[in-house]
Amino acid sequence: MGEAMELGLFQLENLFSAPNNFMFIDIRVERQPAHPNVDRLLEKAAAVARADVQKYLIEQKAPKGKPIVLVCGDGKNSAHVARDLETAGFEQIYVVAGGVKGLVSEA
Repeated sequence: MGEAMELGLFQLENLFSAPNNFMFIDIRVERQPAHPNVDRLLEKAAAVARADVQKYLIEQKAPKGKPIVLVCGDGKNSAHVARDLETAGFEQIYVVAGGVKGLVSEA
């Protein structure tokens, strides 16, 4: 099993400019406004508690090969969830590098 690939603001914006064939999940506990360019992307994410991500994917009938992008506050929680999802057999897990803080620093 590999490590989840990290995405920055530019890559995330490019994903949204293409046909949406991925799931975007925000696992932050508190969702405070960050930056206008970042907030417009985060609005498109499903808000799911960290502990409920696998359950959410099962409920959504997400195929194991479906690309999944995770974002949290600083990137650490996303990395933990990504490892759990890879262990559960999900194949294309991406994390936002540095989380929302990382996106804001690039905005």
